[in-house]
Amino acid sequence: HSAYERASQSSASRGDAMHALGAATLPVGSGVLALVVLALASSQVLPGASADGCSHPPPAAGFNQSQYRGVWYEIAKIQTAGGAFFEKDCVCTQLNVRADAGGPASNLLVDNLCRKDTPAGELLNFTGTLQNATAPGQWQESFFAGIPGVNYTVIMSGTEGEDTYAVEYDCGDPLDISWLTNYCIHVLARKPTMSPDLLARLLEKAEAMGLNSQGLGVTHTRQAGCWSTKSLRGSAVVFGAPSPVIR
Repeated sequence: HSAYERASQSSASRGDAMHALGAATLPVGSGVLALVVLALASSQVLPGASADGCSHPPPAAGFNQSQYRGVWYEIAKIQTAGGAFFEKDCVCTQLNVRADAGGPASNLLVDNLCRKDTPAGELLNFTGTLQNATAPGQWQESFFAGIPGVNYTVIMSGTEGEDTYAVEYDCGDPLDISWLTNYCIHVLARKPTMSPDLLARLLEKAEAMGLNSQGLGVTHTRQAGCWSTKSLRGSAVVFGAPSPVIR
């Protein structure tokens, strides 16, 4: 089987570990405590990992920040339990990448939007700030003051046929403890669909870069039924972003 197929078949044990620790009963308001417990349930010290537990891939060659701005749709992701805890009810996930008027030109704001449970569900948003750029396409992302940010790198971007895509890798370890590492690989597109062949190849490349160090499964984000009416346009309604194509 390919690495993509093996990843898609994994990760029941992760849920068992979370259940054993009672992590599912933690309210969102537990904040850092929830992240720490979930990370304990899902993370481990990994051979070949850096001292902080994260990989540090280079950004995509020729990355252009202005081309990264705008609306993206999440097609699939590979995610440890920390991030998955806060996104567990999400469908129709969409990113709105925009300039940070109050920060340096290299900073960006990222509105992480989704619908709760169904395409007609409550619109949810977490806005992160991309800051402290170390290279084009590579930042630290912060959501809340006083909580450690994560490394955020656009590792692939381009256009193939009708698909314009980006792959983003973020990783952090609360309290700087390597065995609390949480990471996510997000596959994004400019429209709510992507060629299955392209998706498989992008995930294979991410695996080959060693970014899925825990061998976690792939989650395919529901986009079907999300964009059939104007009322479901996510950031186009909330933030005045360019209207996505209705499909």
